[in-house]
Amino acid sequence: MIKIIINHLLSFKNKLFISIYLLILLTIFIIPLPFNTNIYEINLDIYYYKVNYNEVVIELLKLITTIGILIISIDHNQGYINNISTYKGRRIIIINKLFIYLYLIVINTLIIILMYYLSLNIFNFKMLISSDFLYQTLFLMFDNIIIILFILLFVRSNNKIIGYIIIAIYYILNMFYINIENIMIFYLIPFYSYNYISYSHTIKYVVVYIVMLVSLNYHIYITEDFVDK
Repeated sequence: MIKIIINHLLSFKNKLFISIYLLILLTIFIIPLPFNTNIYEINLDIYYYKVNYNEVVIELLKLITTIGILIISIDHNQGYINNISTYKGRRIIIINKLFIYLYLIVINTLIIILMYYLSLNIFNFKMLISSDFLYQTLFLMFDNIIIILFILLFVRSNNKIIGYIIIAIYYILNMFYINIENIMIFYLIPFYSYNYISYSHTIKYVVVYIVMLVSLNYHIYITEDFVDK
């Protein structure tokens, strides 16, 4: 079952996209580097350059990772995968599907962290490494997990537009949080949880929210009627 889903994910189109995606990821870490600035000037104002670089990188990662998630998961509800449930069982299919997509998110996060450190070390900008980047990447991973679980929960072959709406909401909330923080919106959809890192139970709430979405995906898939979907 896992092999079937992986073969679906690694179609020629997706392989091409993954190659382009990884190349774009690499450029995200390289382009914002202050190549035109003297190293002595950077050291004199290290805080500014460090904050500026890391903020730009995180914002670009929010943009590209969500697009990547959408492209890789928009066709998750292919009919031939659902038809396998007649002899494999729905529980096996949904458990394997959830595992593979969540595994991909974790691998993507590790690749991002690796590229971050490699880029700054290779181009001799170690002074721009921020300890906060790991925390921000962790919370970005939470966002990615929530997005992909929403896509698995709501997007079907006949309503793919919902996937684009989910991504649009994510971008709109990003612009919204630049100007104001609203705890009620966070309770409803806990995107950008890094903004609430100072709250003692933020991570616990996000983890519980993710577990709830996993449970909903499992329940919906088990009871769902696949006709015309």
